[in-house]
Amino acid sequence: FTLTTYEGLSLNRKKINVTEAAVDEALKALQETHGQLSACEPSHEICQSDFVLIDFEGRIDGKSFEGDQATGLLVQIGSNKLPPGFEEQLLGKRKGEETLIKIHFPSDLQRKELAGKEAEFLVKIREVKIKSLPDLDDEFAKDLGDYPTLSDLKQAVRQGLEKQARRETENDIRNQAIQKLT
Repeated sequence: FTLTTYEGLSLNRKKINVTEAAVDEALKALQETHGQLSACEPSHEICQSDFVLIDFEGRIDGKSFEGDQATGLLVQIGSNKLPPGFEEQLLGKRKGEETLIKIHFPSDLQRKELAGKEAEFLVKIREVKIKSLPDLDDEFAKDLGDYPTLSDLKQAVRQGLEKQARRETENDIRNQAIQKLT
C-alpha cells in the first residue's frame, strides 16, 4: 500500500486523570484478594456473601446429565456462579444439612439439552465460611511489600494506575493514527 501524508494528522490524546475513587477501588480490590476465609459456627445460617462448600448431585426427569455432580465446590452466595435460583435456596441453611434444590433452567441457556428444563439437586452443605478482610492500615501496606505506610502503598497504586492509563492512551493514539492512515 502507499503511505499517504502523515504529517499534521489530527489525533486526540486523552487526558490522564487517576481519581482518588479509582485509587480507593484498587485498594479495596487488594484488600479483597488478601481476605481470609474462616469457618462459621455450625449454628450459623447461610446468608448473602457467605462462602459454602457443597457437594451436589442433580437429576432431570430422574436421569443424570453432564455437569450434574460436584464434590467440594466452594461458592460465594450472591456470586451467581450457579444456575438462577440455586444459591438463593441455600439461604438460611446450616453446615451439615442436606437439602433438595429445585431449579428451572432458562429457556435461552447455551446448553440446549438443559434449556427450559426442571432439575432437582440433592445438596450436602459441608462447610460455611465468611471472609474477613484485613484493615487498610500501615500493617496491611507492610504485608504487601516495601511500603512502610498506607500512604506509600496508595502512592504506588496511583503510579501503577497512571502507568496503565498512559499505556492505554498510547495504544489509543496508535489506533487513531492507523485508522486515519488506512
